[in-house]
Amino acid sequence: MFLCAERNFNHFHDCVDANTYLCGDQINDVLCLPVVEGSWVGRGITPIIACNDKTIKVIEGSKLSYEIGLSDIPNVLHLFMNDGGFNKQKVLYGTKDGHLGLVDLSSESGTLIWEIPTKNASTITCIYCYPMTNGSTPNIIIGKEDGLIEIYVVDSTDKATFCQSYCGRVSSPDFDEIVVSTHVGWVFALTTEPIDKLNSTMALSPQVEVKVQQLRNEIEDLQQKIDKEQQRYNEITVGKDAVSVVIPNFIIHDQFKLDKETICYSLIIELTIPIDFVLLQSDITIELLDVEKNAAVVSITPPDETVISECFIFSY
Repeated sequence: MFLCAERNFNHFHDCVDANTYLCGDQINDVLCLPVVEGSWVGRGITPIIACNDKTIKVIEGSKLSYEIGLSDIPNVLHLFMNDGGFNKQKVLYGTKDGHLGLVDLSSESGTLIWEIPTKNASTITCIYCYPMTNGSTPNIIIGKEDGLIEIYVVDSTDKATFCQSYCGRVSSPDFDEIVVSTHVGWVFALTTEPIDKLNSTMALSPQVEVKVQQLRNEIEDLQQKIDKEQQRYNEITVGKDAVSVVIPNFIIHDQFKLDKETICYSLIIELTIPIDFVLLQSDITIELLDVEKNAAVVSITPPDETVISECFIFSY
């Protein structure tokens, strides 16, 4: 088992700490190359870590074997074709500025095979390989921090080209789907099943009808539990012996980073609960840029020029 803290890498074998490596910068992801049997071309357990110092490091035991320098910070790693490719040592990586790359990690040194920009500079958060387009090789499917999902086609030379934006079979036995999990906990699927068929009046198969009924029953049970908890909450807070209720702390995922394409800073705030409004205050004059996916109403309160301490205030 591989475990990583912010800078520490630990390899446990039979619940015993077998190897430890201290990295000079933050560790973003870790994986292990497939174990290859054989006296000549064999390879044992080989951990790979992606670090904030723009490197991919190959670990041997408790020591650094070698590292590959990249143009940006690698955020996620995944075995090429889910098994490392034909030589079991190729690794896909996604960077924080939205680049997708492939490296060949031999036992002595590594080679950068290719690196391509994706459709925007949003951070790549996950990678998987699955034959979505019925080609000779599986496609590369990536998920990005801004919610975009991209599919790439791999040719005979292992080079990837963009196919479409929007993996296995989940709700339908005949159509492939991409299953997506969001930061707030939503899980949904993007299907290749024709929309016309979904909107038609055709009768559902018995298996699908059973699944639909089970889901409806689960939703009803959850709704009843919510109603009971709301009633109990009202009794606690409204009665004569009302007690103060403390709202629990929620983890806030926030980033403030420079977007190289638009040459502006992007503020990203994510919570596991709905956000009612965001209030921004600035001591200097700033300009807010609208984006295509923005559905919020922006209110701007300019400062009073007669008051030196006044600030710009923006609310979403």
